[in-house]
Amino acid sequence: MLVSNFDYLPLIQLLCSADTVRVESDTFVFLRSSDDKASIDTVLSSAGYLDETRSKDGELYFTLNADRWDELPPIYKNAKAWWDKNSRATQLDTHYYIVDLGVSSIDDDTPPLITASKATIEFRSLIVELSDHQIEAENTSLFFVHDKEEPIKLRISLAISYEEVVTLSKIPLSLEAILSIKANLCHDDPHQKERNEVMRRSIVKMLEGEHGQEGLFFLLNNFEELKRKYKEQYDLYVHNFSVSKLLSEIDQRSLEFNSKLMDFISSSQNKALTIPGALIAMGALVRSKGLIEIFLILIGVWMVKHLVTTANEILRGTFEDLKWQIDTSFKKYKSLSEGHEVYESAQQNQDKLTSKITKAEEKIRNVDKLARGTFWVAVLYSLWLAFDSYQSNGNSVTSFFEVLSSVFDLISLKVSEIFSALEAFFLNWLEHSAVQLLTELQGGR
Repeated sequence: MLVSNFDYLPLIQLLCSADTVRVESDTFVFLRSSDDKASIDTVLSSAGYLDETRSKDGELYFTLNADRWDELPPIYKNAKAWWDKNSRATQLDTHYYIVDLGVSSIDDDTPPLITASKATIEFRSLIVELSDHQIEAENTSLFFVHDKEEPIKLRISLAISYEEVVTLSKIPLSLEAILSIKANLCHDDPHQKERNEVMRRSIVKMLEGEHGQEGLFFLLNNFEELKRKYKEQYDLYVHNFSVSKLLSEIDQRSLEFNSKLMDFISSSQNKALTIPGALIAMGALVRSKGLIEIFLILIGVWMVKHLVTTANEILRGTFEDLKWQIDTSFKKYKSLSEGHEVYESAQQNQDKLTSKITKAEEKIRNVDKLARGTFWVAVLYSLWLAFDSYQSNGNSVTSFFEVLSSVFDLISLKVSEIFSALEAFFLNWLEHSAVQLLTELQGGR
């Protein structure tokens, strides 16, 4: 539609207010109006009319010949003439008057024919925007899409006759629905390209076979089916996008939990590396003959055992927490409604992680057994060394155990003395702190 240099609104208002308006010989417009001739001539002149009205049988008339106008006005003998003028336009006239229907652009109620025409123009402009190429001479749009790796080329005729527009006016073709889809496809957001591609594929699917020749009319005549197909295809795209995103999240969560698990296992392995140190200490037992040396080495071996088993006990508690985190994390994905694929992936990843934790716990138990076994072997070997040393000095077995008992009693006594000293120190510190606190409180008063 070309932008006019004239304001046709007063002319349209004049024709709508006239008592009668008719066309003779396709060019002469007769009207009977309460307005005087001068007023009517003024309105026509403002619309680009180069002549003045004539009078005949009580009616005024003017001609629609192009040589009498600066620019032909949007006045049409009938709806067919109006459609022929606008059939290839990208937008309808802002102002128009159709004589035989007595309808205009300023009417409150829009006839079905006008609604169908507007819907056709809007939908055709959408097809043009979605197409890959336009052949203006043939009034055709070209679409190139890929379906299952196979390129598809489709020619869609944009021509639509007046008779087809009349047919469309008799079906429930919603202008609002077309404008809504057009606004949705033109909305500028990260998914605009995907929505447009989905609509392109839906159009191609609709026009497969011989329907491409019918083109625009077929799509409009089956617009509800096209809308349904577009919605199904777009829902499928969103579903696949959501599934892919969720699967990616599941893989990411699995990677995070695997990383945590490896950190915990590495920590356990580092603790387990202290066991060879205990074995080295046991080797020192072989060369040791004094009871003090043996006792100190035993303390070292016991400390290694205690360090390993305590660290592993903490690690087992951490594994329980990790199991809970895994179960809670993947339960969220398993409860979603995005499909079996997401549930299956979440379940598989959870099972794998749980299996790895179970195996890690079993290995930790083996490390604990090895640490304890190393300690008790060292104890037994130390007792054997002490017994052998004591017996080699000509002492009896009974006296050996009496000495051993005395040693343990001495150790017990020393330990008790140490704890008593610590208790006395703590009580003294507590008493001193209480006195200092009371002094500060009294000073504050």
